Amino acid sequence: MHDRLGSDAEVSMAVMASTDERGYRETGYDLGALADHVDRIVLMTYDQHGPWSGAGSIGSLPWAERVVGAAEGAGLPADRIDLGIAGYGYVWGGSGDAQVSPARARGLAGDDARWSARTGEWSATLDDGRELHWSDARSYRARLALAERLGLHGVALWSLNTLALPR
Repeated sequence: MHDRLGSDAEVSMAVMASTDERGYRETGYDLGALADHVDRIVLMTYDQHGPWSGAGSIGSLPWAERVVGAAEGAGLPADRIDLGIAGYGYVWGGSGDAQVSPARARGLAGDDARWSARTGEWSATLDDGRELHWSDARSYRARLALAERLGLHGVALWSLNTLALPR
């Protein structure tokens, strides 16, 4: 890519998360080899849970830390990793769109919203039994602190227009 785009161009690649080195290999990622050709790897440390699974964190901090550790164990240097951050949430139960914006999640949860310092996310169980988990600007700051503590290059926000980049 650098031959075609020039030496100043940076090449990045998003990689699905795994909590062990074998998982990266089984999904087709040779992270050590990729590090020779890609400037940044965005670890998709979101979608730990979603509509395809039972309810749970979108990407808890302990899980994200295990994902990073596995990537480093597979040969990816910490300073080449961007920690992926969700800018959305999911609702389990009922009908309708499972993915929600942080604002919509906050509106649905109201006073039932609970922050978890352990996961770095919000959650709520609604009166109708639906379960809700989401990330917002506070979650972003928690992941930025995690990235700094782990010595990573930075963070990358996945939002699909659901969360503006926090200040």
